[in-house]
Amino acid sequence: MPQTDFIPQNPTAFVGWFANFILQLQALSSKYNVCSEKIGALLKDSEWVHYWSDLKSDTRQREKQLNRFFNVMVNGEAAGGHLSVLVRNSTEPPSYIPDNAMPGIKDRIREVAECIKSQTDVYTKADGALLGILTLEEAGWIEENYTPEVKFKQLSNYSLEVDFRKYGLDALRFEFRYREGDWQFGGFLTKSPDILKIPPRIIGCPEQIEIRAVFWEENRNFGNWSPSCRLVIVP
Repeated sequence: MPQTDFIPQNPTAFVGWFANFILQLQALSSKYNVCSEKIGALLKDSEWVHYWSDLKSDTRQREKQLNRFFNVMVNGEAAGGHLSVLVRNSTEPPSYIPDNAMPGIKDRIREVAECIKSQTDVYTKADGALLGILTLEEAGWIEENYTPEVKFKQLSNYSLEVDFRKYGLDALRFEFRYREGDWQFGGFLTKSPDILKIPPRIIGCPEQIEIRAVFWEENRNFGNWSPSCRLVIVP
């Protein structure tokens, strides 16, 4: 059985997971002798993670707006509705920025989790489930339980942004097929999110495909194939 980590790899999932971890940790702090200073430090880390997540989201949205404005104004693409002029305002007051955080937030979380699990006289799997610190092995999963959950976002240049959770396994292996075609190897991804590029049959034309994924561990497929997803890749 592979080594797995209980912390979500996907940044968006991690934000929600971290908030729940601190909430449950506060309720269980006296049982596991977790000091208020440790919880306070994690709360500061959580504030930074939320700020970073919001900043990434705002940056992606602004990048989309800038790309659309550039393509319409410079390349002459159709606006497809109202197009606002984007103005950079250097006098705009900065939003709330939390205290600086030291690198290694996930390592600090793991340290607290290991401390809790080491208290074998009081630690229970139910508490581990509440905190979200059970690995799949600890939760009693076997290989047949492993089925990837994958989200795809259409990008240009026949590319897809792929969002998934790896659960500590080596990689995700992807296969695709054209309409009424055979499955073909599509590539390996080891981090999420990441970009997967699928070659079209005819350059310059959209292509309808199906795509699926399976975990990859020790040079073999591990677990079950995900349900195939039908989508369109575009130039």
